Parts: sequence; structure tokens; C-alpha cells
Amino acid sequence: TCGKARRYRPGRGYAPAADDARLAAIAEAVDPLCAALRTHTQNARVAEWCCRGLQHALVDAPSRAMVTRQQNGAQLLLLVLRTHATSAKVVREALHALANLSGDEDGDAHAQTALQIARNGGLEVTAQAMAAHQDDARIQALACAVLGHTCRNAPHRREGRAALP
Repeated sequence: TCGKARRYRPGRGYAPAADDARLAAIAEAVDPLCAALRTHTQNARVAEWCCRGLQHALVDAPSRAMVTRQQNGAQLLLLVLRTHATSAKVVREALHALANLSGDEDGDAHAQTALQIARNGGLEVTAQAMAAHQDDARIQALACAVLGHTCRNAPHRREGRAALP
């Protein structure tokens, strides 16, 4: 039988596509995380754990596109980086989430994110995080990932590079 016939469940119809169910689950996880970040931006502990949750949710193109378009994820993470610039834990988690959000293999979603990062001062904030946490190798590596992804994925690469301090 064809795949469609195998998905039919008597009395309940067709099973939803796995991608739809997965995206719904990601949305259920991401929405409260972003809401908590917006509401409790000043709380370092909340920011750290919300960024950690976001970095785990941003694993593929559909989830990254959803966070970029629906939640303004890049702007939210940049706000966290600006607010908690001296907290190594928060900076590490926010940069990790931003690196996942701006990853380099998903095409259009990343071009949108790279543009958001470049236009909202993200490269400067990332460079400032590197300067403030020079002894933290993990922060340095994550910041390099954000810078590399952003400059490589900006729709017009000049925009990403022009935003570098």
C-alpha cells in the first residue's frame, strides 16, 4: 500500500504529518521561553535558562525560521546579551542560542536572521562580549561562530561585514 494508506487510522482519519507535530511541539516550548525572556529580561538566572532552552529548540531550519519570524529571536537574544554583558553564564548561553539561530546550512531562514543580527548591532555586541570575556574559550568560540555565520549568510555579504566594528 501507499504511504498515505498506512497513515490512515480508522475512526480518527489520517495521522498528522510528523513535521507539523514537531513544529507544534517546538512552538509550545519556544513561545513560553521567549515570553519569559521578554518579561524577565533583567533576571540573569531566567535569561540563562531560557537561552539554554532556546539553543536546544533551534535544531533545524523550520524551528529557526519560526523563532526568527514569529518571535524576533535575534533581537531578543541581542537584548539579553546587552543586558547581561558581564555575566559569563548568560553570555555563553545567549551566544550559543544565537549561533544556533544563525547557523549556516538553511538558506533563507539564515539570511533573514543574519540580516536581523547585522542591522540590530549584533556584530558589535558579539565583539564586545569577546572583549569582556577574553579568558573564556567557550565564549570566544561561540562568538566566532555568530560572527562567521552572520557575515557568511547576510543576503549581501557586504552588509554583514560592514556592520563589523
